[in-house]
Amino acid sequence: MLELIAIICAIATCFWVPIEVSKLRNGTNKKLATDREAVLAGWRKQLKVLMWTGAGLGGINVVLGLVASDNAAERLDKLVVGTVWLAVFVVCYLSSRQIPESAPASTEATNATDVPRTA
Repeated sequence: MLELIAIICAIATCFWVPIEVSKLRNGTNKKLATDREAVLAGWRKQLKVLMWTGAGLGGINVVLGLVASDNAAERLDKLVVGTVWLAVFVVCYLSSRQIPESAPASTEATNATDVPRTA
């Protein structure tokens, strides 16, 4: 039962992380209004933990599926679980590369509509 919950959470992570990272990139996350640098640093740290957790659990499950399983159904189960966790690793790795390294300069004067016109 716990393994089923872990699979569901891993699949949800594969969909949720890219959505939240796109909110961070676009600046539509509500927490960015307070301290952008702290939020971005927290996300980088969280994605690093998820990434290595996915790599570890995925690798262990794939190895156990290939080596330690006597039953074909158990072998398939371990391989599927390992593949899902490796997918979490890949999604978190690619998403962590999309988070900006630093906060951009003030965007108030960069929009063409905000620049005052001289007549």
